[in-house]
Amino acid sequence: MSLKFNNEDNDGNDDLMSAALFVEDSKDKDDDDGKPPQDGMEYLRQVIKERRRVPGTVTADIDPVKISTKSSKVGAKTDVRSSPPPLLSGRHKAAPPPGCCPGVTWQREQVKQFSEVRTKLAKHLKLTKLNGEVEKHKIPDKKNEALWCHLMLGGEIWNLVGKSREEVEGEEVAKGKTDVAGEPPKLGFVTAIPVYVCEQVLEYLISWLAVTGWRAEYGPWVYTLLTRLEKPLTPDVGSLLRDLALFCAQQRLEIAGKVEAIEAGGVPDDNIAALNLFICLVAKYFDQGDLVDREEE
Repeated sequence: MSLKFNNEDNDGNDDLMSAALFVEDSKDKDDDDGKPPQDGMEYLRQVIKERRRVPGTVTADIDPVKISTKSSKVGAKTDVRSSPPPLLSGRHKAAPPPGCCPGVTWQREQVKQFSEVRTKLAKHLKLTKLNGEVEKHKIPDKKNEALWCHLMLGGEIWNLVGKSREEVEGEEVAKGKTDVAGEPPKLGFVTAIPVYVCEQVLEYLISWLAVTGWRAEYGPWVYTLLTRLEKPLTPDVGSLLRDLALFCAQQRLEIAGKVEAIEAGGVPDDNIAALNLFICLVAKYFDQGDLVDREEE
């Protein structure tokens, strides 16, 4: 048994414009009084009448002179814009330099070890909560970027970040305390940080990387914060991790260029090994497959 709709009131229209439901025409002229419809049929009649007032084809008068003038102005503005920061200078990943591309076996091993660390960390968190052994730590406000930078990397890094922002944004940034040295991550402190704060701190850290370039002291904190992220990723966190991988690929290229001799198939610098690791984790563990390092790149 098939269901048939009333198509008698087609007015010569094609099948796509034919009526799907029968709506009885109203002889009441009050349908156009601007009042809200009182029932479903009255609403449909108003929709039909509004549709009939709209022409089937609409054209616009375009002045080519105005378009060319506006386009030239936009082009001029684009040319004088300052170049983007290194972290966002293009959304394409730089290919690994010769001798710096990690092998498939190495990448699988890193993903396996990282997964095991996350599993052990999750078990530790669960056990400490069950046993009431949660360590109490004073976690800085997630909006206090300066304090987080001092805590993790020290006052000198914050001075570099502040100087860069003053030059770009023209706003005065509080000076860092150069006598304050950063500390490596500790298990009790890291597990006390809420996940949403870890996401914010990771965003801070990636923005600092764009200013200072890669430094070895970033490594432990980047790895630690990655272990606290939850899957599936939110769009914002996914974009953040892609920024991290793109930055690491660019830094790897620059570091490799400074190395005088690169052994075939080897890693010439410990920093390159760290950058390879983070690219690998973002691409393979956090499912950003288009960023995977491949020899044929």
